[in-house]
Amino acid sequence: MSKRKIIEIKPQVRNPQRKTLVFDDGGVFGISEDVFISHNFTIGSELSDDSFNKLLDDELKVKVYNSALRLLGYRMRSCAEMKQRLAEKKYPKNIIEETIDKLLKIGYLNDTEFAEAFANDKVKSKKLGPMALRIEFIPHKIESGVLEKTINLVYKKYPISDLIKQLLDKKKIQSETKLDQKIKKRIYDLLTRKGFNWDEISTVLTELEIT
Repeated sequence: MSKRKIIEIKPQVRNPQRKTLVFDDGGVFGISEDVFISHNFTIGSELSDDSFNKLLDDELKVKVYNSALRLLGYRMRSCAEMKQRLAEKKYPKNIIEETIDKLLKIGYLNDTEFAEAFANDKVKSKKLGPMALRIEFIPHKIESGVLEKTINLVYKKYPISDLIKQLLDKKKIQSETKLDQKIKKRIYDLLTRKGFNWDEISTVLTELEIT
């Protein structure tokens, strides 16, 4: 079995948190500080083919993990979204799964917390009703029990009738307003697109005596 010997170890100029290993066969390989420390490399260390493949695997795991951290640096992610984004980068499925498990264990991924934040943002900023909110959640594959609890909680915080009234107010539709059929249809269409059902819409219009 062939072996490679490390003849030089030097920090990378552009990223001091990474090391460059120079081998006696002329090969050069860059690794992260964490992988360097975990392998306890020194000048003269010899790597068999199996050891070198283990090094490649460990370095890839760090790369995938750091990619996940960068994604989380922008905003919260669901587990399903994180898997999808990492898969788009062509990382191996087993390392993606291992990365997801690690992030779950340390609390960097949490579908319950994500669902609550996601629902609050969508309802507060877009005034979405339950049907539209459920559609927004589809790509995130949130467990059904978590999703139902989240939806119940968000509409306690932002009551459906209040959301509909806010949307009507934006359209300058006040209480005791008489609408012709054309405008009334536009109002129903708008509220339906926002994710409210017929009963929810009719209840508010009746309460406001909008006919």
